[in-house]
Amino acid sequence: MLGICVVVLNQRENPQDDIDRIFNTGNYKRFPKPVLKPASLKRDAGIKVLQKILDRYDKIYQENDDFCRRANSMRDSLNIDGRVVYSCLMFCESAGDPYKVGDTNLRHHAYGSLQIRQPALTDLIRRRGFNKNLSDFVGDSEDALMNSVEAFHEYTAIYLKNGETRNLNAWLNTWNGGPKGTTKKSKYTEKVRERLSNFHH
Repeated sequence: MLGICVVVLNQRENPQDDIDRIFNTGNYKRFPKPVLKPASLKRDAGIKVLQKILDRYDKIYQENDDFCRRANSMRDSLNIDGRVVYSCLMFCESAGDPYKVGDTNLRHHAYGSLQIRQPALTDLIRRRGFNKNLSDFVGDSEDALMNSVEAFHEYTAIYLKNGETRNLNAWLNTWNGGPKGTTKKSKYTEKVRERLSNFHH
């Protein structure tokens, strides 16, 4: 299990400053591709899916400067490679299926690799000027995968509180629960952390 150090940042009137600062100071350096632990490969059938997701994100990382910078901002914030975070999120959200339509029992279904729903998209449009439709998150194209990752960053930027930008649980719970997100353990954080533990760090 990953051990994440919680660092309390200087209090600001607007916690969004921390999110924007982290991304805006990100760099375009291409770090080596993350590696899965050999033991994981032997005992876990799902690891093949995780490897496939990682390979797809790494291809975009190598070719697209904006995606690279955003992924590196995760490294700066949490000391975890963004490609690893996105891969584990996609595994837990859609089992690696970028065409998935989930939450079909709910009024608002969830779409794409990171399972984005209309209430979250409405928040993104209203508060971050995020000019996308739900269909923009569906599929294996570079644009669809990048749109989903961008939505993850922008949505967490809305609800992360002061001092939470370096806390993994806060990022995960905010993505999963919006304003109800906390820094505490949850079933969701444990699920994602289990996948994170498959990687060398």
